[in-house]
Amino acid sequence: MTTTTKTPKVYPGMICDGVEFFLTEGKLKVIRRGSTQDFADAPYSYHLLIDEQIQKEPETEAALEKWHPGSKLKQRVQFASCRYGGLDYTPDIIGFKLQEGDMCDCPNRGSCPFEGIVCKPPKYHGKEISFAEVKLLKLLASSDTNEVIAEKLGTPFGTFHQIKKKLYEKLGIQTKPEATVICHELNLI
Repeated sequence: MTTTTKTPKVYPGMICDGVEFFLTEGKLKVIRRGSTQDFADAPYSYHLLIDEQIQKEPETEAALEKWHPGSKLKQRVQFASCRYGGLDYTPDIIGFKLQEGDMCDCPNRGSCPFEGIVCKPPKYHGKEISFAEVKLLKLLASSDTNEVIAEKLGTPFGTFHQIKKKLYEKLGIQTKPEATVICHELNLI
């Protein structure tokens, strides 16, 4: 009999050089060098990385200026919260380079004027997953039947199957359990 032991996952920054941003109780925190601290107290080099990324995206920069006029710190916090605020097992900074970002549950999803600008939809194997597809993936990862999911989406059952089939083809999967694995990988559930 062969036994396997599962290695527990550890958040970036706990035992590696990676850095993880995450939101907790409405505050942006940073995990680095084995400890957690407020973003405002993080090394200034992290703030500069955020500033550089914002400056590369004029639409994002304009949105943040509308959101928090004149406050660079609030703009940085908003950007990092929206783009990197999900607590996952992939570092947000590796070797002083910001990564793609991650998905976090936002109470303003669907009503935020800057949705898709400041925050970005997740990617799976290089393919962007829309926020509507994320919602569908999360429902597929539940114990709900296809009929119940279609009802929750307010979609006729036949249309639901067409939408699900397109998503499965896009992601290269065939089953709900595979959709659940992707949800775990992307920190959606």
